[in-house]
Amino acid sequence: MAESSIVEFEERLIIHVPANVVERMLVDAPALPQWRTCMRENVETSDPIMKPGTTVSFATTQYGLNFDYIQIVSQYIPGETLAYRTTKGLFFIDTTYEWAEDHGSTRLTCRYRLYVPKNKQFIKRLVERSFQNQSRDDNKNLKHLLETGAQRYRAASNLTPDEPRLESLK
Repeated sequence: MAESSIVEFEERLIIHVPANVVERMLVDAPALPQWRTCMRENVETSDPIMKPGTTVSFATTQYGLNFDYIQIVSQYIPGETLAYRTTKGLFFIDTTYEWAEDHGSTRLTCRYRLYVPKNKQFIKRLVERSFQNQSRDDNKNLKHLLETGAQRYRAASNLTPDEPRLESLK
């Protein structure tokens, strides 16, 4: 990203469910609106289970304005990593999730790299704080859903024996 400054941060959490349950929720593209706070409306995915090349498009409201975003999965290593990047949106973002089993729970590391273009530097601090808060909220939502068993898988997967639930997410 030419002429951009980069904001990087990382969050680590323990989710008290097995790693395959965390992985299933991370890669279940139609289920993203359950825990991603920015993805509340108009979410469309090219594949139900994320893999390299899967696109996720959605509309979101930021700073009182509506923006369209497209994210594309750049890497999926079953049992360990999911990475995607924004290809359309107000800001470009690289996101990587890495997980590992830890005595029946899951260690999840979330890495974020936000590119703030030169012409938007005047709002860099606001964007940085807002994005960090949103990401933390997303991770809290994911942890809560999984630890309480409230997640609703939307796509079939062999990661867990649970059947997809096709009722509305709302």
